[in-house]
Amino acid sequence: MLRVIKILLILTLFFVSSCKEGRTDYHKLTNLEDVLEDPRKYEGQRLHLAGYAHYQEGLSSSLELYIDKEQAKHLDNPNIGIPPSLILLPVDGFEDSLLNCSDRVVSVYGVLFLNPSLGLILHLEKGIKEVKGQEVGDFCYKTIDKIPEETLQELMRFHKTAPKVGR
Repeated sequence: MLRVIKILLILTLFFVSSCKEGRTDYHKLTNLEDVLEDPRKYEGQRLHLAGYAHYQEGLSSSLELYIDKEQAKHLDNPNIGIPPSLILLPVDGFEDSLLNCSDRVVSVYGVLFLNPSLGLILHLEKGIKEVKGQEVGDFCYKTIDKIPEETLQELMRFHKTAPKVGR
């Protein structure tokens, strides 16, 4: 049943993003599971993803994107391994307004980077939209439409040279 819901969510996002109002020519609609399984394949690409956003307070205190709510619900259970996720981060750093998107099914746009010490990071473009049922709603967080190419190059160098430490 959960798999059917995921497939419906992806199809809904595909159809909504194909409409003239929601169409983005530079963000590739991608399945979050595929990105989490093989992130190197998507590194440096502009992606449009869907998943469950959850703010996890602690060592890294970040808004992260999970495949579904069930994964985020069990984060404090020591008997279950940490589920794969990616950090949602504006180019200019964490903003409190990101918390408006926590604990919601969302549609996100951004550029994916692999950081040896932090893991997967999606630097946000456009923002984060809440998904309600089969409809993509308004932005719960809005940011710049497109990260400038020079900034992307700087981010790529930064993430590639980050020291590797445990997450």
